[in-house]
Amino acid sequence: MISNFTQHTRFPHFFRIENLGNLAHLTILSLQSNRIVKMEGLESLVKLDQVYLSHNGISVIEGLSSLEAVTTLDLAGNAISEMTGMETLNDLGDLWLNDNKVNCAVIMTN
Repeated sequence: MISNFTQHTRFPHFFRIENLGNLAHLTILSLQSNRIVKMEGLESLVKLDQVYLSHNGISVIEGLSSLEAVTTLDLAGNAISEMTGMETLNDLGDLWLNDNKVNCAVIMTN
């Protein structure tokens, strides 16, 4: 389902998120500590409630516009410099962006 991975240690590291279209009922996506650099391939996962993509190489928050049900978003430990791309996440209650390159805190309100 998730391709383009390599195994340097005991566990594989994924580089891309793809081929998830048949998982339309997925509610939790957990791909922490990989080598993912782009948030793509999530558009069809409209039932996602929790997204865990911490400790990857993501620099831009994107691909979330169809994920209106997300309540938890963990993007800690990436290379994100701007808090954009989350405008449609009206139910977002937990957001982790620590250990990124964000220069200023922005308070999100509904």
